[in-house]
Amino acid sequence: MKSSFFKKGNFSSARGFSFIEALFAIVILSFAAIGLMNLLSNISYIHYREEASTLAVHLAEEKLEKIISDKISQGYAAISNSLYPSETITLNNLNFTRTTNIDEVSTTDLLTTSAGSGLKRVEVTVTAPVTLSQTVRVTSLMGYYL
Repeated sequence: MKSSFFKKGNFSSARGFSFIEALFAIVILSFAAIGLMNLLSNISYIHYREEASTLAVHLAEEKLEKIISDKISQGYAAISNSLYPSETITLNNLNFTRTTNIDEVSTTDLLTTSAGSGLKRVEVTVTAPVTLSQTVRVTSLMGYYL
């Protein structure tokens, strides 16, 4: 015995999606997919920037630690700009520029250049690639007796 559904003429009562409903669902899903792709792209770029920023901080701290080590091993007088030229470093296919500036400064404001003060301000600046336009600056003071 056959079901009454398969009898002639009952197919018209069966419900399904019309072409317009299916098209409308595809459009909505397309907008959701585009939004999700945009979100993933932004997350990827933010991760890229943060990775570059972290690398720049590490490069600045590395140079500052080297200068501190040189001060301990060679003495206060040996620490000068001539020992630490500007350099370009490539990490993870990113070119960073690292510069070092060492000035003997006044003990009153720590900015004004003052020869013979016994206090040097060491500033290490690391600039990330132009596309990221990030600069990290680490500053420290070194005393003659410290």
